[in-house]
Amino acid sequence: MPFNPNVPQPFQDLDANVVRNQLNSLKDLIDAVPLQAANKTVAHVLPIYALSLTISDPPTQAEVQAISDKLDVLLDALKLSVA
Repeated sequence: MPFNPNVPQPFQDLDANVVRNQLNSLKDLIDAVPLQAANKTVAHVLPIYALSLTISDPPTQAEVQAISDKLDVLLDALKLSVA
């Protein structure tokens, strides 16, 4: 039974089965939220490939810039997942 915000009506006698169904419906809605958010995040982040880079000691500016660029791509993908 889907959640119905109009049940029970004000001052209506409570029926345990109706209230239980309402609470179970709300729980189902709440449980579905993290999974939807996680799936959305995975969909945005999955296409980002690993940074295949050997870092010298000390790292060059180009190596650090490559890391920064990849981090920017990851952050942009994560922002899309919460938008």
